[in-house]
Amino acid sequence: MSDNILTDLRKLSPGSMAEALHHQMQQPGTCDDLSFSERLSLLVDYELQCRHRRRQQRLIRAADFRLAATLNDLHYGDVRNLQRRQIAELS
Repeated sequence: MSDNILTDLRKLSPGSMAEALHHQMQQPGTCDDLSFSERLSLLVDYELQCRHRRRQQRLIRAADFRLAATLNDLHYGDVRNLQRRQIAELS
């Protein structure tokens, strides 16, 4: 029965939700105390997070930035006059 559900989910294209369900099934007992709606909510939340992450990655690729930099890569030297507190607030 559960293999059919996984196959059907993959056909519908919520691939991440199918992945999350497979992960839940591989760990028996971890979701036994949850109601159906709570467990379904976990699957839907995981799917939404994955879609958001893929959208961000797609937009970053489309922006075609010259450098792939992150806030951790910032240099806070006196010459740049950057303040860690201000950068933290802006991030």
